[in-house]
Amino acid sequence: MSLEPLPDELRKARLRERYEVLRVSLHTGVDAAQIKWRGSSYAEFWESLRACPALSGKSLPDPSDPKAWEQASEDFTRVYMRGELVVEEKYGKGFFKLVLHPLSFGDSNRLGRQFGFHRFFRLIIPAISSKVVPKLSRGGPYEDYYEQIVDWLAGTAHQLLGRTWSAFWMQDHAREKKTRYGKQQIKDSQRKDVVLFATESCHTEEEMRSLKSLGQSEECPATTTEAMLKWLVYFETREPNQTKRQKTEREEPQNIDQMYLKLWSRIKLGTSE
Repeated sequence: MSLEPLPDELRKARLRERYEVLRVSLHTGVDAAQIKWRGSSYAEFWESLRACPALSGKSLPDPSDPKAWEQASEDFTRVYMRGELVVEEKYGKGFFKLVLHPLSFGDSNRLGRQFGFHRFFRLIIPAISSKVVPKLSRGGPYEDYYEQIVDWLAGTAHQLLGRTWSAFWMQDHAREKKTRYGKQQIKDSQRKDVVLFATESCHTEEEMRSLKSLGQSEECPATTTEAMLKWLVYFETREPNQTKRQKTEREEPQNIDQMYLKLWSRIKLGTSE
């Protein structure tokens, strides 16, 4: 997944503005470099998009939550960036096209509190065996689509919003359904939820200085996915000369011998919405 390079003006904008402009660009098909915006409040920002000549006559996507937009100007606490890959009707451009969802609030979780919610991107994809993608299994150039998609998703660095992202978690998509007993989470086996982690910023030092002058707080120091997961799960072993009593409860490496299901549940809890 690569939508780089961003236009110069957009690279120097805050993350919330980069996200919204790119979201509108993907929805309308208008080059992001042609989209002009202004305004500090979300109402002013959105109105400037409506007045943009390049977007004249275009239908805009649903707006984001204005409160989430305001929160994103500070520290992105509980503000979620989400997207979805939908199958291209014409396969000449690739398997999927990206749709970005409006900014919205979600529940707090350990990874967001530790590394910043702005460093996590949630992506919905069709299950590879799903009926949503039947044409990809009928031979031709897409005959080995399974291997291609797995390699692309798990083995590729993804460029988006001026950052490098790496996928590290996937589970069945869950959707809310209203019942007589209230809202319930229903698993959707035809779609998967993937969580990506921003391992580093693609900005130059000059651009980072410009962002800081705007009050940009979403710093993205280089951090590997392995380091992030190591913090979450902590599966290091003790030094040979150290006893259990010399370790604090947090440092005790009891996870190294645990079942994979426990590892799975730890990561799921750390990414919960």
